[in-house]
Amino acid sequence: MQQSEAIMLWYGLAYMLGTLVAITPWVLVSKRLSKAHTLALSAAMAACVNLTWLLSGPEEPVALYMLRAFVLAVSNGGMLLMGQSLLPDVMEYDYQKTGLRREGLYAGLYSFVEKLAFATAPLTLGVLLSSMGFVPGLPRTAAQPESALWAITLAMAVIPAVTNTLKVCWHCDSGYPRGATLAQSHRVRPPQAFDWLDNVRRRRYQNT
Repeated sequence: MQQSEAIMLWYGLAYMLGTLVAITPWVLVSKRLSKAHTLALSAAMAACVNLTWLLSGPEEPVALYMLRAFVLAVSNGGMLLMGQSLLPDVMEYDYQKTGLRREGLYAGLYSFVEKLAFATAPLTLGVLLSSMGFVPGLPRTAAQPESALWAITLAMAVIPAVTNTLKVCWHCDSGYPRGATLAQSHRVRPPQAFDWLDNVRRRRYQNT
């Protein structure tokens, strides 16, 4: 963008403000929609904001730059909030469908995927930039090769927009019930394979 490095300060402030103010509105929206559909809505917002990077340039006003950061933070906050809120609901839904308590499995899988994404994203970005001719250390007035500019466009706009669109499709097509349906649905009885063991323990406790 050939902007001063000080613009990152304004970007960070706008992003932080958007993250803080996003929590309450998304909670209110999730009470009208399902959590999955609220997550899809926030992902759709993020995809639209990601695509605005295609229109960005050196002449872009700082106010518009900050607005993009603010809306992106709001949408990302919605995805993060609804994703973590859905995790215990998915655990309970799985128990109702299978009768098995697998909270540890889901929590571990969620944490593993999250940490894997945080670890591999910078590596993937570095490989993408280096493979397309990005030249580190250039002065601000110098221009990167066209291939490197295209790699930056892919990383900032195209790839995030595609992944967020996939989130929208996934959660809009999800058969996961709404919160009220989940609470009112029939709870299946746990498997009976170890009922005899429970009876033995109960008799032993009564005898003591």
